[in-house]
Amino acid sequence: MDSDSFVSMKHNVEFPSINDQYSCGEDLIVSFKFAEYMPQDGDRIAIFKLGWSSVRDYVCFEWAPTKLIGNLSSVVFKKDVLPKSLTDMYQICYISRENELHGASSPFQVGSNFTNPMTCSLESNKKSLIIIEKNKDEEIQRLREENHMLVEALKLVVRQEKRYEQDIKSLKIVIDRLSNGITNQQQEINLIKAKVFDNDQNKIVNNLESLKIQNESKIIKDNLDLGDLKSIPPFPFS
Repeated sequence: MDSDSFVSMKHNVEFPSINDQYSCGEDLIVSFKFAEYMPQDGDRIAIFKLGWSSVRDYVCFEWAPTKLIGNLSSVVFKKDVLPKSLTDMYQICYISRENELHGASSPFQVGSNFTNPMTCSLESNKKSLIIIEKNKDEEIQRLREENHMLVEALKLVVRQEKRYEQDIKSLKIVIDRLSNGITNQQQEINLIKAKVFDNDQNKIVNNLESLKIQNESKIIKDNLDLGDLKSIPPFPFS
């Protein structure tokens, strides 16, 4: 329609997140969603003072985006264009390019002593992110320290293992030497036993030979002694 006024409002656009107060010192983010309406070039989101009667009575406006995320969209009113009155009430309206009213928000105030909830939320989120980042950095530092400790402990274990391997090698060498020494000693003992046995055998043989010689000498001597005896005369018989 060409008229600057409107007859009735079509409830095609909703402003679900409008607060009672906004700060004129901060940008105002306005979100809205569509019911049975598709945005088109020339549509606009306008701020009006409550009680307005003509689409020309807007305080400020932003062109409505034509691209949607689902059925949602948003615009940002820069703080420089926001109204500065502390007493007036305002509302946000969706005006089509045909100057038809498709939705209006609940009333709100704009002033310098108000804080936008979105800003508070952003500040809170920012602080939360800072805390999260700090905790993350602390956790990373803790993990690095634990990793360093584990690496050092692993190095110590490796060094100890190498020392143990060297000690085992040294013990094996000592054991081999002792084993060889025992084998050599056993061989020497066996050799000594053999020599002692041979000497004993020789002594026995020599003793037997000596006894044999002595016996033979005695027999010869006894025979010689018997040869020297006179013959016994025959016994006279009567």
